[in-house]
Amino acid sequence: MLQNNELMLIDMGEVTRGVPIYDVASVFRDMIAGAQANPEMTRMSVGMEPELASEIGTKFIATYTWLSDPQALEGYMNQLRLVYAFNVVMFLTEMSQREMRAPLVIENLLRPVIIPNAETLKNILSK
Repeated sequence: MLQNNELMLIDMGEVTRGVPIYDVASVFRDMIAGAQANPEMTRMSVGMEPELASEIGTKFIATYTWLSDPQALEGYMNQLRLVYAFNVVMFLTEMSQREMRAPLVIENLLRPVIIPNAETLKNILSK
């Protein structure tokens, strides 16, 4: 049992393997995209107003990436949007009401966003 100010360090090297942008994309999904798409869900799940969640999410991503230039940050956000769209397509089978949503996802994300940006997405996810 730890006493007072003692620290326990755990070797978690395996946890760091993977594509870091997936973690940031989950912040983007919950704090920014979710706040825009479903404000009420953001209020319930994040516990703050959508505008505040979006502002905090944007500041987190800017701080995490060390991007202070607005154009560079917007470029990174565009990468997050693409990863987020890809995840929506990939997890279509797990969505509720997928029979009704599948045609919309295919027409609004897969064909116009994912397929034309397949090489870009491949590059993003290989970093």
